[in-house]
Amino acid sequence: MLWGCLGNGRLGPLQFIERTVDSAEYQKILEVALPAAQRDVFGGQRFVFQQDNAPAHTSKSTARWMKQNHVQLLDWPPQSPDFNPIENLWAIAKGELDKLRPIRDLRGLKDAVEKTLQAIKPETFTHLIESMPRRCRAVINNHGGPIGY
Repeated sequence: MLWGCLGNGRLGPLQFIERTVDSAEYQKILEVALPAAQRDVFGGQRFVFQQDNAPAHTSKSTARWMKQNHVQLLDWPPQSPDFNPIENLWAIAKGELDKLRPIRDLRGLKDAVEKTLQAIKPETFTHLIESMPRRCRAVINNHGGPIGY
């Protein structure tokens, strides 16, 4: 698995995950990744963090961790990948990875993922973020149903 974030036309630090992610493991990832993202992506400024509603993300212990670490969360409905721009980033990356020669091992996969994501233009990240108002309107117009983003 891969944890990542985007904002301000940038991709934040990537965390490759080779084990099951429970609440404790997710919090360990955040302890490393969020300060780096705040520094590298948001220039030290506060930001609103969007995550999906995976059990490790919504557990009581993770909610406590978020509160203790002053992480402002974006409130959003469950099962709503259309509202999450990083899901589109993963789809773009997967499309590019599918064009590569066969990847034979985990190190090769990690290298290919990093190179593929680094090759994506910053405008793409900006476009994904700026598409949020259109996504919201489209979901509302579709009565909460999927919109094909």
